[in-house]
Amino acid sequence: MDDNFAANLAKAALAGMPDYARPADWVAGLDHIARKRQRHGETFEQGYVRIVKTDADAAAMYRASQQAAAAEMVGIAKRRSAAGRPADRTPTEAIASASETLLAERATARAQRDAISFERAYTMEVDTPEGRELFAAAMAR
Repeated sequence: MDDNFAANLAKAALAGMPDYARPADWVAGLDHIARKRQRHGETFEQGYVRIVKTDADAAAMYRASQQAAAAEMVGIAKRRSAAGRPADRTPTEAIASASETLLAERATARAQRDAISFERAYTMEVDTPEGRELFAAAMAR
């Protein structure tokens, strides 16, 4: 990044224009300033935090980077929701067979009676001779 673009980013940030650049450009601009103003014996991270906390331009650029990132995420979410469901695909209600319904009713009753989960009760019902027949009938459908 050159000094001119970093200066333009700083001006845009002070003017409250987070859409002037992409989030990555704001971060690159802050990195550029932090590297230029890094003090002797100071790590890059320490210099970065120092300029964001003490320099008005850098603080404005940091806020702009956060706003640009948030705006980008909102834009992605809007594009996803605008896509929606394809018009030719509409969900239909699942219709259970008589054997599936009976097996589910028996499992629900067992779950309530034995105070266990429906899944466990369903497995126990399928392990009975009648349950195996009902399960086989449901799978044959």
